[in-house]
Amino acid sequence: MSSRLFCFSGTGNSLNVALELDKELENNEILPINDDFQIDKFDNVDKVGFIFPVYAYGMPRTVENFIGKNEFSEDVYYFAIATCGGTPGNTIKNLDKLLRKNKCKLSAGFTVKEKNHNLMEANLFMKFMIIAGGSEPDSFLKKKEQIVDIVKGNKTNKLETSSWLANKLGDMLHKTALNQLKDNVNQFYVNSKCNGCGTCVNICPKDNIELKDGEPIWSDDCESCFGCLQWCPQAAIGYEDNEGEIKRTHNMNISKNEMYSYLGNNNSNERLDQSE
Repeated sequence: MSSRLFCFSGTGNSLNVALELDKELENNEILPINDDFQIDKFDNVDKVGFIFPVYAYGMPRTVENFIGKNEFSEDVYYFAIATCGGTPGNTIKNLDKLLRKNKCKLSAGFTVKEKNHNLMEANLFMKFMIIAGGSEPDSFLKKKEQIVDIVKGNKTNKLETSSWLANKLGDMLHKTALNQLKDNVNQFYVNSKCNGCGTCVNICPKDNIELKDGEPIWSDDCESCFGCLQWCPQAAIGYEDNEGEIKRTHNMNISKNEMYSYLGNNNSNERLDQSE
């Protein structure tokens, strides 16, 4: 028997979790969650995990679409891990609702707090949600032993969530906020440092960027994961008007080549910086 980990990651937090679990699971395969991926069959697969970041107190659009359009086998152990900046909302329970439409269910669902790598400033509502959400999740590092024990043993675990108030407010906001994240694509720009290396094209989990005349052009299917900006080796991509204030960050346990490998861009023509 084998396991599959379906992962969505832009700046490396969720991929880091997937790779850590990969060390513990036998016959495991990590696959990217994207709009084009179609699950063929679950022969000899007895364990499936979904690992992804929380966007606007819920699942990213790509994850929602992936779960909604694929068929899942009932005779499989399902679990999920959502990485977040502090307030996961009802994300895990909403994933379970989607799976139940296919007569499946999550046996275990975890939320873990990791460093936030997006550039969107917290507004008053977001600050309120941090307070209303209750205790923030621990990091994956602190919860790893517990998670591994539950997942390896196919055990059940209460689906982790925020307070009822944060869940209700988050669910009300989620759809509208996702559309706003999609519109954030208009805030990205390129400065004169761009050398057309193609990192942004190959790092984008949505395949939403292409090079034209040596410069990146964004299409209208952005998730605002900020992978393009944070992984740019030339610091050539800016966001809004805060170019001089941007400190480029991503999960320091993950290399650019690991991101490429997980996304299936091993044969990229990019001039890779081997020091990363």
